Amino acid sequence: MFETSEWVWPTELISLLMAVVSATQLLAILLFIFRHEALPKRGMITPFNLCLVTMLLSLVGVHTCVYFSFAYNELVFTPLCGIFFTVTYEVFYLGYSYARGFPLIAEVFPTVAPPIKALVCVIPAALYVSPVFSTFAVVLADASTAKLFVTLSNGSAMVSSGLLLVFDGISLAAFAKYIRHSAAAAEFVDAKFTIIARYGIACISVCLLAMGFFLLFALFSVQRWYTAATICLNVVVGVMVGMKIALHNADVRKSEKANIASPQSTKQVKV
Repeated sequence: MFETSEWVWPTELISLLMAVVSATQLLAILLFIFRHEALPKRGMITPFNLCLVTMLLSLVGVHTCVYFSFAYNELVFTPLCGIFFTVTYEVFYLGYSYARGFPLIAEVFPTVAPPIKALVCVIPAALYVSPVFSTFAVVLADASTAKLFVTLSNGSAMVSSGLLLVFDGISLAAFAKYIRHSAAAAEFVDAKFTIIARYGIACISVCLLAMGFFLLFALFSVQRWYTAATICLNVVVGVMVGMKIALHNADVRKSEKANIASPQSTKQVKV
């Protein structure tokens, strides 16, 4: 957990800064929702909004736990809370990615759609197994039993990460294939699918980078890799918020074109 080199990685400062960044991102998305979706026909409480808000709340928790772990040298329960926050982030990341990307995946890879549905049902439970085992390892006084639960926690974390990697890999392949198809047949392209595919590729790329940093932290126990991974998680949410705004703008442009094409409906609106 600690740096061994002469230059000490400023974990406390970075984690505190990222907690502020996460809170700012949360405030920004809430303002966007209240401004653009506080209408009777739209409704603010949607699966997409719930996922984004929960992910950002989880990130505030993750960065805060890292700060208190190092600022107050509390290296047992606070890191454990951080793990639960991280897993919660991953679960709602999966939910958002599935809700946005599944229609596109089903169109590009129809035969893969049923297994993807089953996979999405399994992954959340698999993700929470690891922190549960970690909790048992912390509260148990027997060293040998605690060591067993640590091993089980690490093993379940590898399995759940592998399942999430499979989902991301299939999504990435579907998005890339759709982008190639859209370049060859622009007249048949769905504008929203194109936005989802482009932002989805960026999102998964950063997510894979975060997984790489988490792996380095697991192998070498160097805090800077964990900090880098959590920063990547903030970037992932930023890309998802960008996707939401881009989709909103696409809806606005579509409505404007429809109003221009229908002068009668435009007059009714003005009245």
